Amino acid sequence: MPPDCTSPELDGHDKAMAHMEPTTESLLYSQYNNLIKQAYYTLEEAIQKAREAIEIAPLNSTIRAELLRDLSNMLRDQARHEGYQDSFDDAIAIMRQAVVEGPSDDLSQRLDYLYHLSDMLRTRHEKSENTIHVIESMAAAQDLLNNTPPDHPNRPGYLYHLSIVLASAGEQTGDIHRIDQAIISMREAIQKLPEDHPQRPEFIYFLAKMLLQQYAYADGAGDANEVLFVARQAVSLTPEDHVGFSKYLHQLGLALSHKYRFETKPEDLDEAIEMLDRATLRCCPEDTNQIERMSDLGLNLFDRYNLSGRSEDLIQSITLAKKVVDGTARASDQYFDVVHNLMIRLSCRSESLGCIADLDEAIELANRTRKIIPKNDASGRFVLHSLVDCLIDRWWRQGNKADTDETIRIARRAAEEIPENAIAQSEWFNKLGYGLYCRHLQTSNMDDLEEAIAKGEMAIQNLPEDSEHWLSSVSNLSKYFAKRYERLGSASDIRTSIEKAQESVQCAFEHHPQHISNCMDNINQIMVLCIESGSIVDQEFVDQSKDAGLVVQRKLKQDTPREHADWPQRAHQLAIHLGRRYKVSKDMKDLDEAIETAMEAADAVSEDDRQQSDYLLTAARFLQERLELTKAADDGDQFESVCLRALKQTQSFIPTRIEVAKGLISYYLVKEDHVQAFQITKLAVDLIPYLVMRSLEVSDMQELLYSIGGISSEAAALALRLGNDPADALDLLEKGRGIIASSLSDLYADTKSLGEACPDLAEQLSRLMGQMRGANPHIIEPENERARRNLESDSEAVGKYETSIKFDELLVNIRNQPGFDDFLFPATTSEIMQSASCGPIVVVNSGMSGNDAIIIEQDRIRSIPLPSLKRSTLIQHVQDGKLKSAGALEYLWHCIANPVLNALGFTQPPSNSRWPHMWWIMTGLLTAVPIHAAGLHSKHSGETVIDRVVSSYHTSVQSIIRTRKRPLAAVVKPEALLMAMENTPGGTRLPFASNEVYAVRALCRSMSLTVREPKPNKKDILEHLLNCQIFHFAGHGFADPHDPTQSYLQLAEEKSQSVTVDDLLKINLKESFPFLAYLSACSTSQIETHNLADESIHLVSAFQSSGFRHVIGTLWEVQDQTCVDVAKLTYEYIKKEGLVDQAIALGLHNALRLLRDRWIDRGGRTAKSSGHTREGEPNDQDSELECVESWRKIRASSDEAKGFWIPYIHYGI
Repeated sequence: MPPDCTSPELDGHDKAMAHMEPTTESLLYSQYNNLIKQAYYTLEEAIQKAREAIEIAPLNSTIRAELLRDLSNMLRDQARHEGYQDSFDDAIAIMRQAVVEGPSDDLSQRLDYLYHLSDMLRTRHEKSENTIHVIESMAAAQDLLNNTPPDHPNRPGYLYHLSIVLASAGEQTGDIHRIDQAIISMREAIQKLPEDHPQRPEFIYFLAKMLLQQYAYADGAGDANEVLFVARQAVSLTPEDHVGFSKYLHQLGLALSHKYRFETKPEDLDEAIEMLDRATLRCCPEDTNQIERMSDLGLNLFDRYNLSGRSEDLIQSITLAKKVVDGTARASDQYFDVVHNLMIRLSCRSESLGCIADLDEAIELANRTRKIIPKNDASGRFVLHSLVDCLIDRWWRQGNKADTDETIRIARRAAEEIPENAIAQSEWFNKLGYGLYCRHLQTSNMDDLEEAIAKGEMAIQNLPEDSEHWLSSVSNLSKYFAKRYERLGSASDIRTSIEKAQESVQCAFEHHPQHISNCMDNINQIMVLCIESGSIVDQEFVDQSKDAGLVVQRKLKQDTPREHADWPQRAHQLAIHLGRRYKVSKDMKDLDEAIETAMEAADAVSEDDRQQSDYLLTAARFLQERLELTKAADDGDQFESVCLRALKQTQSFIPTRIEVAKGLISYYLVKEDHVQAFQITKLAVDLIPYLVMRSLEVSDMQELLYSIGGISSEAAALALRLGNDPADALDLLEKGRGIIASSLSDLYADTKSLGEACPDLAEQLSRLMGQMRGANPHIIEPENERARRNLESDSEAVGKYETSIKFDELLVNIRNQPGFDDFLFPATTSEIMQSASCGPIVVVNSGMSGNDAIIIEQDRIRSIPLPSLKRSTLIQHVQDGKLKSAGALEYLWHCIANPVLNALGFTQPPSNSRWPHMWWIMTGLLTAVPIHAAGLHSKHSGETVIDRVVSSYHTSVQSIIRTRKRPLAAVVKPEALLMAMENTPGGTRLPFASNEVYAVRALCRSMSLTVREPKPNKKDILEHLLNCQIFHFAGHGFADPHDPTQSYLQLAEEKSQSVTVDDLLKINLKESFPFLAYLSACSTSQIETHNLADESIHLVSAFQSSGFRHVIGTLWEVQDQTCVDVAKLTYEYIKKEGLVDQAIALGLHNALRLLRDRWIDRGGRTAKSSGHTREGEPNDQDSELECVESWRKIRASSDEAKGFWIPYIHYGI
């Protein structure tokens, strides 16, 4: 009913009874009345009885009209309580009929019917949001008013009703014109209402509400004072104990809140909170509006927290938000909004106070809520946005990769469900990109970083450039490019990073000042990166920003509250700036402040915060610099304390902990505290297995393994210094070597025995191994096809990552099966000793604490110290390139070879033709050492390795064991794949390459091998490798000084068309049982990246990893003419003995002994051609120049042609 603007009246039934005469009609009415009274027992029964009464009521009678009205009201009640839309539509139809049949001569009753019809139509349009219903509702309200005389006492109430209808329509449709009309109607209603009418405050309240709507739609352009005046009037006219008083206070609070948002005056916000708080306190708990009032109060308290930083406001707003969530029905339209509001506040408190429990609570709440979020629901999307933000925040604190994985899954799924190019999809692309970037920071997976960049670029294309999401996207994109620059060093990446960072700063200043600090922080970090990298192309940017960056960073730190989550990061960045300035200024004040500030950052976060180790690492670096200068005991103690504290942070990134460990190990070694040094090296070595994920590309694995170079060697050296069992020292050494080869080898594991015991698990493992390798491990794609496929979809990288997780989980399951507890684990000590059945294995290790040879024999593992081996001398030989000199070979004999051979009893050349065979495993810098050539050659005394034993090399003991487990199968039609690259585009001519292959071809055919000689095409070569038993390459080889996986056998001028290590690591030849790869090219076993020496990533090891049982390669450049002699002599021996394991090493050994003897006979100078012809053969005086030009190196060498037999080596079993 409309507000009663007259004296109380009789209700419809009483009025009808008062006017009826005792006629047949009155008797019928009495009967009808009795039926209705009985019907009120239940609503359903009442409706049925009313319908029966209407059926027997006279047409066009007052009673029938009233019955129709009552039935309409009951149907409306039924619809309200039970949600029957059909009932509501019936109620409206019946009320229309009541209006038609109602008495035309009774104005009050007619107006009453018209009002009921109009009110029902208003309710329907509010529920349905159907435009037709809105129009009908307004038309009915206007019709009601048109039928009301100007002086009718109910006209103010009907004006009020029309105003409500217009305002509701305006709010639904966004038509401000209707709200303007509503205000006019309400003003008229108030004007016609008596001053002392009890309904007057209610009318004024609604006028204030409509004025506020008008003010909000105009974005604050209207008169806020009028809104406040009207709202205050409603409050002042109402006693505090009145039922509507809290509602009027609430409306006044909302008006003040809106005024604050548009005018940003803190006093308005304070008063708004006061009014809203009073309204909430005065609202009784069972009031249905209590939830809304608590929600509004909480929002304004949160606003004041953001303005002033008062933690009590934030705490109170969270308390209120929790009550609102608990009091809101999960099925209601508002539920996702209130959940989102609570999550935002919990996240904010976690950020400002560092409470991880708040993030946990927010994530748990979101995970419960996401189960009921409909697809593409707008409010639900905000909940998911907050969820991924909370997951990433928690990842930054705790470093749990599961949080980044979940972020990526949620964002990827959400983006896929939204139409392309939609703004909402771009928002998700930003979230997805940032999740991928964070995971890259932890795993170094370049696929993640590349996809993050792609998604970031897609995000900024469709977002409005003044939006907060665009600002976030462009700022994040600048970080991605900076990280790729840090990894790959591309000048275009750092320029793009700077450009995007500057765009974000500009956007923040113009549209989002609350983000200025974060954007400035980002650009400062990029500037630090430029300084650290020494990028010439960015020097201008660095010079302009260096001093300004320090000033800005200091101000950012000062302006950020110390308890805020951003404060430690900003303090840390300031410490880095100060450290950079110290390197230029050499002012100890800068270094001291850098240390102090880094420690402040570390102390400002909790001990379980992942980033604390980063801050401690920075402090440790600066402390180490100061310690080197001051030699002060206090600095040493503080450095030790900081490092130990960082190592305890088990939630931090493994590379960070390993870097801390390396610094601490060096510190203890300088102090000669071997016990403490060993404990730290052992801890570091134990971290290595967790450093690399199976899903990573080899290049990504390399990036992570740069940090561990030398750690396992030092651990083994220290273990032996402390008297530990040599087998334990060997175990430590092997843990840090051949990580990549071991990871790849696991993908080709033999599942035969597993299949016999657990066929289901074997089938699962085989499927996962296949997925990790690729759908078909034998398919070799050309570069352009691979690039196209990589651009087509992200699913392959995603699938490989998920598959790697399943792979590791399955391994746990397999190892729980009886008899498989060591499945794919490293070999046991007894298996290691058994690997020496064909001859002893000697692992030569060099560490800062000492040098040793670990000797593996069938019945024992022992070690001998190598005290004469000096790291400094060894480093000098490597740096000067003198390892091929006679002096270096003598040094290696005295320091390494002679002590080892004596320990093994190989003190003289063999007295018969049965040569002892031994395997050398060299570590660290020693991988470049030609230990097989060590000796006193000029004395002809037999004091040389080559005169006492046959030498083979290998990358690790585990690799020897894995290779020997492969069966040596008989091939029906063995093939030899031969490549002679006499003329290579981009390389010097090799006149003897064709002669070499000519000799090899003849020998292969004499061994009944089918010879294949395809054109020098990468795709063809890789495909032919699948079917050959021997591969012989005579041409140019190149060892990449920066990325070992890009070392290659040159087939064309472009490296992309040559066969690289990376290509070989991606193919599986094990099933075709290839026997020998002979790489007659320069530097095929050379590693120029010393930090990766223990990984032995070179062409020789790549051929072995792909499946070749034996590989002959070279340590450095080789002489073209000599290659012919070595190859011919080696193959002649293989022809004599057959394709058996021992023939390869012994054939090369015999060839090298013969050439060594010629070399000695000629005084250590280069040998002349052994009968082979050569175009333009020089005369004697030109021989040295000719030797230079005929080295099988891509660029000419200026080295003298000495020891031409030395670089040839055998890898195999």
